[in-house]
Amino acid sequence: MSGQRRGPGARVVGRYLAFQVPGWVLAALLSGLAHAWWKVPTWAALAAVALWVLKDAVLFPFVWRAYGPGPTHDARVPPGARARAREDLQPTGYVEVAGELWRAELLPGEPLVRAGESVRVVGREGFTLRVSRAPADGQVPPSEPAPPADTRP
Repeated sequence: MSGQRRGPGARVVGRYLAFQVPGWVLAALLSGLAHAWWKVPTWAALAAVALWVLKDAVLFPFVWRAYGPGPTHDARVPPGARARAREDLQPTGYVEVAGELWRAELLPGEPLVRAGESVRVVGREGFTLRVSRAPADGQVPPSEPAPPADTRP
């Protein structure tokens, strides 16, 4: 997570325009019909279309993120995944899993986890991970079966 704010790319702008152009065409047609049928002055018909386009330009900074690509994953964090505490978990806080920041809650009875320490994901409820203190590398907690031995020749 770099903390830099990125603006819309060319694809986002193109997608936004693709959704707005049909509205602009419809506004132009309706303004033309109003000019022809009801004798709306030319300047007023053109101003109506210009205001419609201006409205979309003003709204773009507020809505462009909705036209970007969606998440590249399905928000699954497998049980057993290791994470690093970004802040003290007492019992809640934030952890980083595979470069993503997640809200986490320690299982009941778990001791405080300090920022920078490893935790193990044991489950998920909504967008909150349930975690426990990770054992030291190579150790298997007594509640888990040992991994099978490698039997390859």
